[in-house]
Amino acid sequence: MPKPPPRPRRGGRPPLGPDRRRRHRLRLHLTASELATLRERAELTALPLACYVREAALGRPLSSRVNHEAIVQLVRAGNLLNQAVRYAHMTQRPADVEGAIVSAARAIDEAAGALGA
Repeated sequence: MPKPPPRPRRGGRPPLGPDRRRRHRLRLHLTASELATLRERAELTALPLACYVREAALGRPLSSRVNHEAIVQLVRAGNLLNQAVRYAHMTQRPADVEGAIVSAARAIDEAAGALGA
């Protein structure tokens, strides 16, 4: 009897290709202090412990959570600035949004400073 055709996917993330699927596991024995150190370092990078260990073991660069938070702040400030400028163009009254533009510019400057720009 022939196999029925596969059901169509209902959405979600498309499946990974065979070369990208993680099917192998590695058991690792650690002391309590080693595990605590790895957990602290994973916390600093905002990665789950398994992802941190994999990335570090493969020699990939790891960034700290501070950078991620600064990037989020920078994006938010950029959005605020964009909205203020759009409103100023729509109303033809830039004086009404001058405070918002100055506030967004300061936030962008602070976030860029936190990134080391």
